[in-house]
Amino acid sequence: MGEVAVDVAAAVLVTAAGCYKAVHLARNPGNPTLRALVLGAGLLALGMWLGVAWLYAAFDELVGVANAARLARHLCALGVAAASQSLFLWLADPSSAARRARRRVACCVGAGIGMAVLFTQARVPVEAPRDFAARYADQPQIAAYMLLYLAVLGFAAVDQFCAAVRFARRCSGLVQVSGYLFAGAFAAGGCYVAATASVVVAGVRGARAASYDTAPLLLLIMVLLVGAVVLPSVWPRLATAARAPLRRRLYRRIGPLWRALHAAAPHMTMRPASQAATDHAALGHIRDALYWRVIECHDALRALRPLLAVATPQGGADGVKALAASIYRALSNDHTTAPPAVLTSSAQDVDGGVACLDADARHLADVSDVYTALRLAAELTDCGADLQSRREPGND
Repeated sequence: MGEVAVDVAAAVLVTAAGCYKAVHLARNPGNPTLRALVLGAGLLALGMWLGVAWLYAAFDELVGVANAARLARHLCALGVAAASQSLFLWLADPSSAARRARRRVACCVGAGIGMAVLFTQARVPVEAPRDFAARYADQPQIAAYMLLYLAVLGFAAVDQFCAAVRFARRCSGLVQVSGYLFAGAFAAGGCYVAATASVVVAGVRGARAASYDTAPLLLLIMVLLVGAVVLPSVWPRLATAARAPLRRRLYRRIGPLWRALHAAAPHMTMRPASQAATDHAALGHIRDALYWRVIECHDALRALRPLLAVATPQGGADGVKALAASIYRALSNDHTTAPPAVLTSSAQDVDGGVACLDADARHLADVSDVYTALRLAAELTDCGADLQSRREPGND
């Protein structure tokens, strides 16, 4: 039961990664690297599903040939090797990738045809989903079949390991990490080839060796491959989702300042107020909504700069208080219009980094808090003065 659970977990993991990249391919069908990636993921997922014990037996019963699922799995592995080699060829040199990839695909196709011929000539009547190599390695046809398969797979593992390391060294950030994860997966694949080859060689010599349990090694390979495939695109999304609650709070905290600046300089708002007020409702829009709110506040402050008593400070508690007090004094003098100003930011001027956006938003949120406190204090003072005047004799 544990082995079946491991096989199912690996198959589900690879299938999910393949479906995720298939969505990217649907958006960009002409990308050869995505095509190779999705093809390899699909063949790998098919091979992993055929490795599940009950699906293995069901496929053999459907075809009517014992251990036909093993041949299908090995052919899928050759297809994965060809696809992954094509992937790194396209990443390394697109000008010669098609020509070089054709040679590798032809090699894998030739090996697959030879394996199919050898398999049909062998006698493998007993189902062996776990110990196929150890059980039948004493047959010359199966020994030649396995050695041909392992030779092609081993060459592909070495070739892809070198290509992945070269690719990682040229890149940086998450893409570099992805390249090293690919290299780790191919190194583990080489270990799988070596372990299986030792079993086959022992069978050829007439000494049946114990079959290695390669399920944990295959699961490690699947985890590394899935991480390499999805990490560059999934990690930024996870990071954005993790920052969403903080950005929602910053968006709401900036709201009072933004509304006051919008009332004083309505021409600085790049979108209708009703639209800006609802953009934060969706998780995927909160980053853009916060970005636009920060830009609009900065542009409004730039337009109102002649009315401000101080220049915009860079930070610090004293600077925040000074700027908030200056904004309050400028807006409380009933300056309902502001001098024309030219917008210096647009949708294309994306912030230089996440830290820059969050830092600017946090600074404006602090200014907005102080500004709101000043307005509330002024309103309470006016309310108290009004009540006091009503209590004086003759003001009934």
